Amino acid sequence: ALKAAKSGNRTILLLLSSDTDLEVTAKALDALVKKDNTFSKAVKKDFVCLFFDFTNIKDRLSSLDENASEKEKKAYEKDKKLLDRKFFIADHFLCGNETPCARLISSDGYYIADVNFDYASENADAYVQILKSYETEIKYRNDLIAATKKGSALEKVAAFDALYESLPESNRIGETQIHKAILSLDKKNESGLVEKYLAESINAEAYSCIMKLDIDGAVSVYEKRVEDERLSAETKQELLCYAATIAMHSNTVQFDKVIGLYQKAFDVAPESSLAPKIQETIAAINKAKEEYTAQLSSSAEGK
Repeated sequence: ALKAAKSGNRTILLLLSSDTDLEVTAKALDALVKKDNTFSKAVKKDFVCLFFDFTNIKDRLSSLDENASEKEKKAYEKDKKLLDRKFFIADHFLCGNETPCARLISSDGYYIADVNFDYASENADAYVQILKSYETEIKYRNDLIAATKKGSALEKVAAFDALYESLPESNRIGETQIHKAILSLDKKNESGLVEKYLAESINAEAYSCIMKLDIDGAVSVYEKRVEDERLSAETKQELLCYAATIAMHSNTVQFDKVIGLYQKAFDVAPESSLAPKIQETIAAINKAKEEYTAQLSSSAEGK
């Protein structure tokens, strides 16, 4: 889709659907992606339409029957690989949004806007008109993207930062290519932006783990990457607090792990404005640990 969009100077329209969609929404999506491709044909001059159908996922990912034929096994593996790829793309661009979701993406893979389809009509023409209303926003974002390709390295860094700051906060974490571009262009931190985007890249990597339900992996990302000398003590402290907060949502009780992370966060910048709050949090978790341990002992004695 990116290749097609770039070659024709078009914008990608990514549509996502899942089992959580209402019946009326499903009918509206039929008008968008089916019915002889009326919608995609009407907008093909300016848009490349990409539809990810995540309905019936449970059935599609269920274990294959052990008596399946070779043909069925190959078809299953092919569908699973395609779904995995779609999940990866959806995780990158969806950023927690519920489905149905319609998102505009530039030919370079940058977020442009969410399309507010009302999903109330079964007429493709209605959606064509809604899409046309985004012409100004598409131009604005594409102009910002174009600026990242001009001038000196520092001018490009400034342009990437302007592009990043123009995005809704909820969509920034998925823009990892902006993090990478700035860190690559400004190795000596002449812009003063390296710490900001290093921290953003750490959060993005951890977020990717969380989307895969890998809580321990997310915590590990923070533990390893806060050692980077380009981060200030205060930023390290903030990132370690994020790690501790995430660790509390693990499937297993990890009082010592969480306390250790908060203690490490306190130790790295004990004079910071956040330090007193961290101490209070450690005390509260220690108390919760004592109560939990006492409850376990009481239950054991009662058996």
